[in-house]
Amino acid sequence: MENNKIILPETEGYYLQKDPQKGIAVIASKNFKEGDVISRNYIAVIDWEMDETSAFQQTYPLYWSEEFSCIAFGVINLVNHSFTPNCDVIVETDSRTLSLVCCRDISPEEELTIDYGDGHYPFKHGNVKIY
Repeated sequence: MENNKIILPETEGYYLQKDPQKGIAVIASKNFKEGDVISRNYIAVIDWEMDETSAFQQTYPLYWSEEFSCIAFGVINLVNHSFTPNCDVIVETDSRTLSLVCCRDISPEEELTIDYGDGHYPFKHGNVKIY
């Protein structure tokens, strides 16, 4: 691991980096243009009731619909929050995916960020577009 970079196999365009405050950061390794899809992440829909005392349920389930949450399999779970994000989350119900899409141009070495919104479900009131 060089310079705290964690290179993922079969990824082009980003890598993980240890961050002393955030833990892990997802960093662009190339230029992205507004509208580029950085990552498409498959999900599993879950239908449990929220347990306010569960650290797992307060951290990993993501908003899927008014009725359901989901667990995403991919880098999207590691993207940090920003009130001025450079990426959007696109919910694609037909393919059961969450896509990480640039909402502005991104340069190499820039951290990829999304707006989690508020509440216990990341993205519920953040920058989410549902298709």
